[in-house]
Amino acid sequence: MPNLNCKKTWLPLSRHIPTVAGVSLSILLVTVGALVLSSCATSPQGVAREVSVYSFATNAVQTLRYVAPALPQPVGGALEGFLALASAGLALWQTHLHRAVSTLRNQAANGATPA
Repeated sequence: MPNLNCKKTWLPLSRHIPTVAGVSLSILLVTVGALVLSSCATSPQGVAREVSVYSFATNAVQTLRYVAPALPQPVGGALEGFLALASAGLALWQTHLHRAVSTLRNQAANGATPA
């Protein structure tokens, strides 16, 4: 008679769901950041939109930075490395935003309207 009490051991997938979600969120943030960075907004509304997306991305990276050490070592180390790259991308994006804001301020000081 077959053993009906056997448990399937290939289902410990539930403990990896937060890892997969965190890595997927990081990839999504980098993609959104690259798309917004390439938009080159010149209007005050566009720059304000970029600043809000930048703030969300930095908050998400910081939150994932607290989660990464709690993950199992191969996944946690990879996520920490990915977060380091995401932080470097956010730093580049911040320089772009500073230039856009200073350009808008200079245009406002000169009385010109943005293009």
